[in-house]
Amino acid sequence: ATTKNNTLTQVRIPEFNADDNEMQPFQVPSTVITTTNEITTPRTKHRLQLVETCTSFENTIVEQKRMQARERMAAKRAASTPEEAERQHIFARERNAARRATLTPKEIEQQRSLAVDRSMAKRATGTPIEAEEQRVLASERTATRRATRVSEETKQQQTVA
Repeated sequence: ATTKNNTLTQVRIPEFNADDNEMQPFQVPSTVITTTNEITTPRTKHRLQLVETCTSFENTIVEQKRMQARERMAAKRAASTPEEAERQHIFARERNAARRATLTPKEIEQQRSLAVDRSMAKRATGTPIEAEEQRVLASERTATRRATRVSEETKQQQTVA
């Protein structure tokens, strides 16, 4: 018995038998379990499958929203005049620079980590055909950036000369 606030309280002490010497199963969060072979109950297997399904579904939705945003931006760029496009480009660059300037080193590392995780997840779930398409798109983007940079440098050199 124990006393708390001058009140006597009975405490139940569990009794252990010598037979209870075997290991008792205990619950582990599904994130700790790495393979379905280690999971013993159908309920736990089902729960883990639901978590994986929800995660992949959420990733798919996020990726679809990103693609839609990219398509909208591409349509806007295609519809705008070169002067308007240049103005938007400068504005976006300034906005991104201002945002990056306010980030702490910890936030910068988190952003990098998230980007790496997204890339790895995309590569892991994609087919070889999708991977090739992504490589082609990336090389086209790089070529476009280089061409833009070269033309900007040429313009600057002409204005200086």
